[in-house]
Amino acid sequence: MDFISAIQSVLTKYVGFSGRACRSEYWWFYLFSIMVIGVTPLLLGHNISSFVSLLLILPTIAVTVRRLHDVNRSGWWLGTPFLVLLITGAILVLSKGEAAGFAGFVIFPLFVVGIYLFYLYTKKVM
Repeated sequence: MDFISAIQSVLTKYVGFSGRACRSEYWWFYLFSIMVIGVTPLLLGHNISSFVSLLLILPTIAVTVRRLHDVNRSGWWLGTPFLVLLITGAILVLSKGEAAGFAGFVIFPLFVVGIYLFYLYTKKVM
């Protein structure tokens, strides 16, 4: 799959979370997203750049979920790092601010561990 057909494929399946996305489709769209997000603030300003970034969120999530399906993983794996943040936030809320000074030493390492575990689990198949 080439660059143009990958972008067309992803944008036509804008919110399609079912099915599969091949590796080239995923990476070509990822490159496209990086280029668009990097160039639009320079050419059109930050307000329009923010709007374009919001427009690219859903197709990016959709193609990532379809890519996970292609490697026989559930799309819910995309939320693994956020689950770690949710658990950490719950710990901080339940501690009622007593751990506020300690928060920087808890949240960031747990987030990094969550991302690392996600990486270890998916690196064999992606």
